[in-house]
Amino acid sequence: MGVQGVYECNGGSQALRNKEFVNRNAEMWHKVKEWLKAGGSIPDDSALCDQLTNREYGYDNTSRLQLKKKDDMKKRGLSSPDRADALALTFYADVASNYLPHAPVLHAAKTEYDLWSM
Repeated sequence: MGVQGVYECNGGSQALRNKEFVNRNAEMWHKVKEWLKAGGSIPDDSALCDQLTNREYGYDNTSRLQLKKKDDMKKRGLSSPDRADALALTFYADVASNYLPHAPVLHAAKTEYDLWSM
C-alpha cells in the first residue's frame, strides 16, 4: 500500500529503559506525561482527560514504574482507557528531535479537524 513508518507495537514488551519501567506500556504512558508537562497539548476531550488521570500505577520490587491492570479499573467502575492508550501508542517509536516538545514552538497550528469526531 506504500505506507511507511508503521511500527508493530507490543506494550507488554521490554521497555527501552528497562531499569526504570516494567514494560513498554509503562514507558509510553510516562512519555505522554513528560510530553504534556513540557507543553504538549491534547484535544479538549473529557473522556481522554479522565482516562489519562484514572489509570493508576505503582512500582515493582526493583522500583520500576508499572501501570495497574485494566481489570483494576473495571473493578473501580471505570471503562477501558482506549483513547489514552491510543495517545500513548504514538510514543512507541522515537521521532526526530525537531518533533519533540522541548523544541521551540513558533506558532500553534489551528484547524477545524476534530480527531475525536469519528
